[in-house]
Amino acid sequence: MSAAPLNAISFDVEEYYQVANLRGHFARSDWDAVPSRLHVGMDAILGALERHGAHATFFFLGWIAERHPDLVRRCLDGGHEIASHGYEHLFLQDLGPERLDQDLARTEEALIAAGAPRPTGTTGTSRASCSDASTRSASSTEDSPPTSTSAAPCSTS
Repeated sequence: MSAAPLNAISFDVEEYYQVANLRGHFARSDWDAVPSRLHVGMDAILGALERHGAHATFFFLGWIAERHPDLVRRCLDGGHEIASHGYEHLFLQDLGPERLDQDLARTEEALIAAGAPRPTGTTGTSRASCSDASTRSASSTEDSPPTSTSAAPCSTS
């Protein structure tokens, strides 16, 4: 008899107006004035996961963790993993290595302040990056393990 299949699921935790295709409609400077809809989706997702006894990884923007620490704690209380999605959804090629390290550190601080353990995973906001930042282990130091990243190497055409 074969073992049950292993399934995995993850969610990026961000507001609808923070996605790349809406950048032209919602200036970064206006984000705090836009009404949040995040709890609607998160309530539904967390409820469904609980009903099915499932767990997920939630990739939080640091900006979200600062403004909605209750959501970070709800995910943790539900037995879910918390990981980093960067601070404010910037493209890797726009950050560069130094700003990427700063972005991830700021996000890490926000997640820890919200009650999460130090994140061990991150997901990039764009697979179109051609910078070294897209393939290296960001935010690793002598005292900490490298952070995993899902950003794939860029191919040039």
